[in-house]
Amino acid sequence: MEERQHRTRRLTPEQKWQVFLEASRKKATDAEVCRRWGITPWQLRAIRERAKDGATEAFTKGPGRPRKDPVVTGLEREVERTSKALKELAIENTLLREKSMGHDRAHPRDQAARGDQAPHHQGRGERQRRGDQRAPGL
Repeated sequence: MEERQHRTRRLTPEQKWQVFLEASRKKATDAEVCRRWGITPWQLRAIRERAKDGATEAFTKGPGRPRKDPVVTGLEREVERTSKALKELAIENTLLREKSMGHDRAHPRDQAARGDQAPHHQGRGERQRRGDQRAPGL
């Protein structure tokens, strides 16, 4: 009695698609397709099931852009809300720190409008005109 040689053939996804198309055309029997491609009838059945599952999944998505995951959308909203709250707290913290140090950091333009004298900072050009040889900051 002749032993059957058991071939196990790995097919690429493209080859599986070709097997599926060939078996679906009904120009050849399933047995002929299996022999031609070196696969078992169970493998052909698995290829058909996977093709059906993939097509069903693709058709349920519908046309257009894929829908956003509601969990992702909720998390994005939470990040936006948290970011806004953090910015507000940073501003509040800065204002409280200035208040606790006992001085109001108004813009020089606002001080001039109130009649306050803004401190005068000497620039490099003015030091050179005076002939000041000291390094800045000394």
